[in-house]
Amino acid sequence: MIDFQDTLYSLVKNEITQFTSKSDDSDFYGCFFDCNSENGEVYLGFNTVSALEYSSHNFSDIEISNFKAVGMDLPEIDPIKRLAELRWSVADWKFHGTSDRFVGHIYEEEWEESWEEISEEISDYIIDQDDDDWDKAMKCFIDGVVIVAERLIKDGVFEKLARTDDFKVVVSDHDVCDEDMVFIDYKKYSDQQ
Repeated sequence: MIDFQDTLYSLVKNEITQFTSKSDDSDFYGCFFDCNSENGEVYLGFNTVSALEYSSHNFSDIEISNFKAVGMDLPEIDPIKRLAELRWSVADWKFHGTSDRFVGHIYEEEWEESWEEISEEISDYIIDQDDDDWDKAMKCFIDGVVIVAERLIKDGVFEKLARTDDFKVVVSDHDVCDEDMVFIDYKKYSDQQ
């Protein structure tokens, strides 16, 4: 696997710094590194308690159109159950790297210039693996992103973000189950500053 951690660290640090300087939200409970190992992609997501609570009581436009597309009426919402379902569902977060609420990367041009070649190398490396090594190569990429996230915590990059006491940093490959997500103990690493 190619060495990508220093470049990713620098890009994400710039993006978080820019994001925190523009955000006036005060109750962030999570930062999500939404990865697509096969393509060497990393998108950031952030969510707030207030946005989560709103989502737990309301259907998104996408959900409404999906129900209408199959001719179904909207079901009743169980806010407590929905709250648990949406908490780590990054696609439903207020600020997500692929949503219209937080389009792409803040430093889109810098990100593309610095990451595009690395992303292609990661993708080529993973795709070139035989079946036995495919999962190992993808895990190696995710493990590298976890190391970057831990380093960002240790270096205090999240300190300007208005966090809840139970703030978590999560790293996950695209479309995996909750049990395959890596939840980083923010307090453990922030105490090492």
